[in-house]
Amino acid sequence: MPPTTPRLGGRTWRWVLAIVAAVMLLVVTSVLVWNFAGDEEQPSDVHPTSVQPTENAQLEVAGSATLTVPDTLRMESDAFEAEAGDTYLLEFEATAEKPSDSPGDAMYFGANLACGGPDGGTLRSVGGTQNVLTGEEVTIRNQFLLTIEDSGSHACRLSLNSPNEDAAASGTDAPMTTHWSASRVEATALEASADERLPRVVDADDRAAAFRFEVDLEDLPSRELDLLGTLHLTTCTGVNGSREDGTTWCEEDDVDPAGSDIEVTYRTDVLDASDEVCERRVNSTTSTHITRFTHHRVLQADHPASEPLSSCGDTAQVVVAVENAGPAPVVIHRSNSTLLLLSKT
Repeated sequence: MPPTTPRLGGRTWRWVLAIVAAVMLLVVTSVLVWNFAGDEEQPSDVHPTSVQPTENAQLEVAGSATLTVPDTLRMESDAFEAEAGDTYLLEFEATAEKPSDSPGDAMYFGANLACGGPDGGTLRSVGGTQNVLTGEEVTIRNQFLLTIEDSGSHACRLSLNSPNEDAAASGTDAPMTTHWSASRVEATALEASADERLPRVVDADDRAAAFRFEVDLEDLPSRELDLLGTLHLTTCTGVNGSREDGTTWCEEDDVDPAGSDIEVTYRTDVLDASDEVCERRVNSTTSTHITRFTHHRVLQADHPASEPLSSCGDTAQVVVAVENAGPAPVVIHRSNSTLLLLSKT
């Protein structure tokens, strides 16, 4: 007689059906939740974007926004954890575009990165300003070193502004993109003081050093230096447009509406025991014309070391020089002019 196939009782069938229903409900719920999260959109005015940190960066933040003149936009702050005694390199760039069909010939554009410590107060900030001509795109870049005094969370925020309510560019919708990073510095990091030489005026057909900074190469076994620098310049096309420390730096008799033709040179000299130059290395030379419409100019330089400095001396002197062909004088501002030197490990 063939074996009898087992039969499930009524109670057993109810248990099976209950388990199957529970599994189906779990699957459907998971699909719905996954789809909702994937379709979520950011607000339309400010768009923060997460960025995969580069090799040495502890935090990188990118974003985009539209600024309507006149206005100030404060991007969302982001934080990183830091230990007392560490040094961090903070870098930012902000790009603004003035559409070709927007009102006015130019718009003022300012950007600023500010960082605070665990107590909430501002520790350091840096920025830049430049006028953006209609149909033009301008990028402001700057940087600073932040020495951590108290361990804990350190928050930074980028601000973008074009605040003049009476400007001809009022009503301009300017697209903007931003990026900033915080990177812990593993080796020697030095920052030259802008107070020693700036602000200052460079007359037409004259040359002046914005920075002159010496480094003991015996403290740098690799004898390699990366340079990061930013100069904030204005041309004397008017009397009141180049003010700092309560001083008007452009003399009325020297004003020229034609603006300034300038050349900025970064160089590194190695000095021997007699303080004579035994090696001169020109890192870069940049030429530009600053018009009365642009007025401000923020020039940033990034020079990674290509090879070790000569062993002919034990002192390196980094010089940032500005040569002005005129016809208008040019002002090198202390505010937002920076020079950083980073050694190779």
